[in-house]
Amino acid sequence: MRAEEASSTRTQKKGMPWIKIAILVTVLMIAGAVAVQYLKWQETAASEKRLAEQSAVQRKQNSRKAVEDAQNFLNQGDLAKAERSILLAEGLDTDGELSGDIFQLKAKYKILKAKADEELEALKKREAKADEIISEINNLLAGAEIEAILSQLKNKLSSLDQIEKEGVSDACRKRIGQINSQIDTSRREANIKRLQNLLAEVVSLQTEEEVAGALKAIQARAARDPIPEELQEKIANASKELQQRLQTIQVVKTFQVNLSKENWIDAEQSITAMESLGLGDAQIQQYRLRFQELRAHAEKRDRRVQMLMNEFKSMDTSRFNAAAFSKLDQILEIAPEHAEALALKKRLSTTLDQIRVPGDVADIDEAVKWVNSGGRILLGEGLFYAEIELEKSLKIEGQGVNKTFIESKCAHGPAIYIKQKEGKVNIKGLTVKGIGYIDDQHRHALILVASNAYFENCEFVKAPGHGVAVIAGKLEMKGCKVSQSGWDGVTIKGEDSQAALTDCLFDENAEHGVDFWDGASGTVFRSKIASSSGSGLVVTGGSRVTLAQCTVEKNRETGVYIADGSLVKMDKVLSQGNLLSGVAIQGDLTSVEMSIVASAGNDQAGYFIQGNPTIHGLNRATAENNKQGKIVRK
Repeated sequence: MRAEEASSTRTQKKGMPWIKIAILVTVLMIAGAVAVQYLKWQETAASEKRLAEQSAVQRKQNSRKAVEDAQNFLNQGDLAKAERSILLAEGLDTDGELSGDIFQLKAKYKILKAKADEELEALKKREAKADEIISEINNLLAGAEIEAILSQLKNKLSSLDQIEKEGVSDACRKRIGQINSQIDTSRREANIKRLQNLLAEVVSLQTEEEVAGALKAIQARAARDPIPEELQEKIANASKELQQRLQTIQVVKTFQVNLSKENWIDAEQSITAMESLGLGDAQIQQYRLRFQELRAHAEKRDRRVQMLMNEFKSMDTSRFNAAAFSKLDQILEIAPEHAEALALKKRLSTTLDQIRVPGDVADIDEAVKWVNSGGRILLGEGLFYAEIELEKSLKIEGQGVNKTFIESKCAHGPAIYIKQKEGKVNIKGLTVKGIGYIDDQHRHALILVASNAYFENCEFVKAPGHGVAVIAGKLEMKGCKVSQSGWDGVTIKGEDSQAALTDCLFDENAEHGVDFWDGASGTVFRSKIASSSGSGLVVTGGSRVTLAQCTVEKNRETGVYIADGSLVKMDKVLSQGNLLSGVAIQGDLTSVEMSIVASAGNDQAGYFIQGNPTIHGLNRATAENNKQGKIVRK
């Protein structure tokens, strides 16, 4: 057993080297294979690394290229491509190296995108407005003749043009072009139609204005657009006819002007021109007869004018002469532009600055007619009858009271009515006499002042109504006497009426001596008011008067009567011998200021006061021998 085991062991020992070799070879083979595989792996890894490195470089290059492209697209305004490039750059920039640039690109993109959106919205609004205007134009074209709406269309086309300049899409631009073309076509068609109508109206045109207007209109419309051939000949014929007719009208008009100016040679030449233009024989004969008739009339007139001129020259003494002036007036009535007569009248008009009555003319009315504005009429002694209206500034001077008399026989109108618009009427040194009192409520004043007047050293006596009436006028009287009037001596009415009466006597008048009423104003100074059938001085209706250095006496009612809110100042006034009170003051709004006022010998109170008027200085006023004492209040 042991021997077998030993033998087996020896046998095993003899076979072990081959096994080892086999194992070694196997191991070596495996190791070789592993080594080869390892080498291959290393080579692959190196290759992959190289590829990865190359890919990273490419991505970086592509990322930078995408950033650059995005910037270019943004600059070009191509936002869609810019957006794609930004997204590509963002995807490729894995290491964030270009994140700052990409952030800036995104910010710029957002700004440009917002601006683009705004512009798109504005574009939509512009195109909506353009479509609205186009719709309005279509409505206008459908509802009216195009020539009636040209101004409206012009405004709307101007608006479309402005919208197009601001920017619109091609489709909108096309719509605008279509409406422009439609309007242009409609306008051309209307122009042709109007031309046809004008040509049809040519026959009926008569006046110069109509013919000239039609000719101008036809020529203007013919030049405006291309004209169809069938109309061109008609337009040429109509223009020729209108031009000839216009020439004829103008020649006839020139003829008429020459007739009116009495250019007989030129007028006859106009008739010859009518013949050359082919005017009808009947019309030419009519114009020739008219020419002969007017020339004969002018020759007759000229003979009449020459005769009057000869008569004037025989009377002319270079001084005022009414008869000679009358000859000049007759000449100018016949021939208003007669140069010699106009020059003579201008030269002699200076003699009208002063006219004597009698002497230069026979009466006052004629003197008033002839005298220049601002001139003077000198009245001699004696009696003159007159009812005159003075409508210009002048002076009338007599020889003195009771030497020069103006007498009126009219009861229903003033002897002198003063109503000039400028300047002043001055009357001095005469007596004006009326017909005296008449029982008629419409009796008029002897003198009516409705403007600006000055009377000095005059007497006004026996007026049928007021002696002097001031209504909407201004009067100054100095050293005058007004007596025996059928109503007030002087009456001043209204807020726009004033009177200044100085050194005057108002005596024996049928109503009041002096009466300020209805808001009138004025002064009475150094004057006497006496023997009136009513009161001496009356101030009512809110009038404002100053009475100074005056005597008021022997009136049948109150000496001085003040009422109705009037304002009166009294200084150095004596009221005496009146049948009622010396001074009567009535009304709560009435105001009186007294300074040295005396009331004496009156049949009632010195001062009669009714209501609560404002009175200053009453305590200083004196009163003597009045039957009811100094003051009576009610």
